[in-house]
Amino acid sequence: WGGGAVALVTTIISIVVPAGAPGAPTLTSVWRAFSVSVQWATLSAFYVALIALLYWRNPVKGWLARLAPVGKMGLTVYLVQTVFGLLLFFGFGFGYLGEMGVAAGVACGIAFYVVQIFLARAWMSRFSMGPVEWLWRALTCFTLRPDERGSALKPA
Repeated sequence: WGGGAVALVTTIISIVVPAGAPGAPTLTSVWRAFSVSVQWATLSAFYVALIALLYWRNPVKGWLARLAPVGKMGLTVYLVQTVFGLLLFFGFGFGYLGEMGVAAGVACGIAFYVVQIFLARAWMSRFSMGPVEWLWRALTCFTLRPDERGSALKPA
């Protein structure tokens, strides 16, 4: 809660204190930049703490447990998100960088993440790890090992 309070105060400071003119930094512009930096760190810490508290209260029955498959195949999810973003925003894909507004970009990102949640849950219902995690483990151990459920990326 302390991090949330600090994040709230520094957010208010960053909104109220003007950004300042370009050029030599003033005390006001330095104070605003410092507040924004503190706000980023404390707001991130507050979000992590809030999610951890939600999970600890009821880890099995809560809606947060539905995100566990996404975490178990985090590298796969991260790489797929990267490819999705590259294809959506850059010229070798749809080229929406600068064309799509912030609200549409955030909505698109949230929609894609929801799709990833369902795909990760479906994948993890059949396998014990994501495909990139399995490949990473195979390359690390120099052998094609079966997954923890007994067969190498075959249904359990």
